[in-house]
Amino acid sequence: MDPPTYEEKFGEDSELWIFSTEEYYANKRGLMEADTPDFVTMSSSSLGKSVLNWYRAFSSDCEAATTSQTWKLFKLKLREHFRPKDFEYNVRERPL
Repeated sequence: MDPPTYEEKFGEDSELWIFSTEEYYANKRGLMEADTPDFVTMSSSSLGKSVLNWYRAFSSDCEAATTSQTWKLFKLKLREHFRPKDFEYNVRERPL
């Protein structure tokens, strides 16, 4: 089974990709939570072209700011960039 991919296709959910990636790599939880770029580097191989372009800019920004590319920061920035603007509203309005 291959790791989940995220290509930013219409209707593709970045939250679902994050969840799927964390589940797929559950045995690497320590690497995920570490203050190193190792897990981000590993999971970036599952990004499609347009998301990979974003990742390149993210990586460059982190390098310029001398900030470590942690999984926590990666998820934050990915959500900021790819999550729909009305995401919170949609989640609240979704029936259980």
